[in-house]
Amino acid sequence: MGSELDIVQGWRNEIEGGQLLGPRIYTSGPMLDGPKPRFPSSVAIATPEDAHRAVADLKRRGAEFIKLQSLIPREAVFAIVEEAKKQESRSRTCAGCGARERMSERDEELRASHRDF
Repeated sequence: MGSELDIVQGWRNEIEGGQLLGPRIYTSGPMLDGPKPRFPSSVAIATPEDAHRAVADLKRRGAEFIKLQSLIPREAVFAIVEEAKKQESRSRTCAGCGARERMSERDEELRASHRDF
C-alpha cells in the first residue's frame, strides 16, 4: 500500500483495457504521513485541514482507500476518518504503526473502526 497514484492508475487502465495482463488493482495512492514524511511519495499531514484536503484530493483522483502512517497528529487522524466517511472511502493503518495506540480511551468508536472505516 502506498504508491504513485498516476503510475498505478496507468497500469490499472492498461489491464482493464486488455493491453496488459495483470490483477484487478485497488490503490490508496500515496500514504498520508505526519508533518515530516518518511517516504518520498507520502503526503505530509500536519493539521485537520491538511487531512480533509488530502483525502478529498485522493478520492477525486481515484484512490479507493486511504493509507495512514503513524506520525499524523491525533486531531488530523480524526479529520482523515471524518473526510473518508464523507467521501465514502475507506482508510487503513498498519496495526503496528502507532496511530491506534495514540487514541485515548474515550475514542472507542474510532478505535473499533480504525482498522477499516
